[in-house]
Amino acid sequence: PVTVRCHAHSTPMQPAQSPSARSKQPVPEPEAINISVNDTGSRAITIQWSMEKAEEKVAYELLIGSGKVEAAKLESKYRGHGVAYRLDELLPGKEYFAQVRAYTEGDSKRPYGESKVVTVKTLPEVPDKPLQLRLAGRTKNSLTVKWNASSPNGSDITAYHLYWDEGQEDGDFVLHVSGLQKQHKIVKLAQGGTYRFKV
Repeated sequence: PVTVRCHAHSTPMQPAQSPSARSKQPVPEPEAINISVNDTGSRAITIQWSMEKAEEKVAYELLIGSGKVEAAKLESKYRGHGVAYRLDELLPGKEYFAQVRAYTEGDSKRPYGESKVVTVKTLPEVPDKPLQLRLAGRTKNSLTVKWNASSPNGSDITAYHLYWDEGQEDGDFVLHVSGLQKQHKIVKLAQGGTYRFKV
């Protein structure tokens, strides 16, 4: 007789997958929002936007920032169902950064749609008048006057013009000096004379 022994055969068990090892559902990319700038002024601009695949109930958020684009902090200026918003109380000749995001009623944290960050710039204005023209020093035959810098309002200041009446006191002013300096000394004046200036 032949004796045959049977060996038990077991199938190795597969290790259970941890929840973190399971494949995650991919997060859909936000829908593209087109953004445009209209009615650009020196202190106000109108921003409009549109989205091709917008759901019926979508809330839009307009974010605005300024400074350097790498470090610009965008702050919410509008949130609602409109597709345009006018920004007021801006500074002339200054760059701002704008972005629009869209949210559904079911998810108010993850953007359903998003635009690129765009740069908008207000129009420049004429520089403000120099302030605080004043006497900075005097001697027997000289006067030194100075003034504060003008706010450029987005324009390039090329020169300050200092006018005086040459001691005539007849109301007529003539140009005395022109330049970017904010202080000037007038010499060879008559002792005890009276002079008027404007800048």
